[in-house]
Amino acid sequence: MSKLAEFYRKAESDPALKADLKAAKKRYEGQSPDQATIVAGGIAIAAKHGVTLEAADFEVKRSKLDEEELRALVGGGCVV
Repeated sequence: MSKLAEFYRKAESDPALKADLKAAKKRYEGQSPDQATIVAGGIAIAAKHGVTLEAADFEVKRSKLDEEELRALVGGGCVV
């Protein structure tokens, strides 16, 4: 499982992390922040909650998802 998928899984069960992600989403409503801004925000939120992410963790890879990652995406694993 990718580090980003693990982060999303943690957010499902961590109310404080989920609240921080929702606050970040709300902060950018109606705006079109660039990808670097979004990634930097994600890295900062992850660090606040003890998760180390890097910009490379947010890159789209053209490989197949493993079954658990696919379930997380299809099942609403992304909480933001």
